[in-house]
Amino acid sequence: MTTVLGLIAAIPLLLAHNILSGQADHIRGMLEKQSISLVAEQAETTDNQAAIGPTA
Repeated sequence: MTTVLGLIAAIPLLLAHNILSGQADHIRGMLEKQSISLVAEQAETTDNQAAIGPTA
């Protein structure tokens, strides 16, 4: 009986864990892409300002 109750608790928790882990991986991937984009944009802006020279 204890094994049955343990499985009744464990199986839904395992499914929930898998779903939430997948969502977390998706969000982490989106954030990684956005951060790479921001870094590239900042590097491009810095390169353009260096090519133009000092403005002051």
